[in-house]
Amino acid sequence: FRIIGPNCLGVCCPAQGIPLGPSALATQPGSVAFISQSDGQAGKMMAVAATRHIGLSRVASVGNCCDLGSADFLEYLSADPETGVVGLYLERPRDGRRLLQVMAAASQKKPVVVCKGGRTSSAGSPPRSRTDALATSSALWSAALKQAGAVEVQDMDELADTLLLLQRVGRLERSNLGIICGLTDGGGGEAVLAADACAAVGVHVIPFTERTRRELLGLLGQVGSVLVNPLDVSQRSGDLQALERSIDLVMAEPEIDVVVVYENADLLVRFMGKEVADLVNSVILRAAGKHGKPVVVVSPPGSADAQAIRGGDSCVPIHGAGSPGHRQCESVLPARRRFDIFLRG
Repeated sequence: FRIIGPNCLGVCCPAQGIPLGPSALATQPGSVAFISQSDGQAGKMMAVAATRHIGLSRVASVGNCCDLGSADFLEYLSADPETGVVGLYLERPRDGRRLLQVMAAASQKKPVVVCKGGRTSSAGSPPRSRTDALATSSALWSAALKQAGAVEVQDMDELADTLLLLQRVGRLERSNLGIICGLTDGGGGEAVLAADACAAVGVHVIPFTERTRRELLGLLGQVGSVLVNPLDVSQRSGDLQALERSIDLVMAEPEIDVVVVYENADLLVRFMGKEVADLVNSVILRAAGKHGKPVVVVSPPGSADAQAIRGGDSCVPIHGAGSPGHRQCESVLPARRRFDIFLRG
């Protein structure tokens, strides 16, 4: 006889119709599991998963862990054939040494992504002992998580982005990034901000080959165009053939492994109409299927396009998350950086 909690919502299994506590929120079954010491964050992840199309295998709200703890659930999930990625929200986990040992073993089998709450002394009550103080040390936890092979994220939005990428993209030998901007007007500014966002989180976008640059020059023209990576295609905005050819050229680059398309769906619908916006989405999805490379669609905060992009596992809808103050690509790039850290170990 084992006990979960107290002060928790228990466990959830969407495939079996088992809800999280009294919640009636329905989420689609999938390969992502989530362990949370906070019932509120467990509920938030359920809500985010439902809107972001993150398929959940199991959710465990573990509370104060008087018996079963985060390490026990992680150990189980590491061997669970229905779980491919595990996310954790931790505050002050019980038996941190065993948790890190289990985490090191689990990360050899599947990605483990951790959001650690209480990284500062102001986040909770003052430490009661030296051991308690160590438990709240941000630098210590970051070093321990890195040593255990886990991917550390800074907040729940970044956790959701990272889980979505790992769920839909999976393992890659490399993760070189190509970015396409300007599906509506204003692509030059989008490209500049995307490059800034990449630099801010240490993501390097590789340059196009000379052959691709020549073809893009003939396709888009030099005046008003940004023919580097990130690529601005706004000079041919609304030209679906030019857009498809541009995406094909970027995806055909041998050193590019993941393509990000910055799509402002609100502007697409407002200036070109829903029919053209649907055709643009079809072009993106067709390109993803044609080249066999993952495509990440980034929508800025406020875009009302939750239903705009649907596709196979090769196309990942990433919606701008967090406060309206986030710049255009800042929601996906930290996740891509965490994804890169996982790939490199």
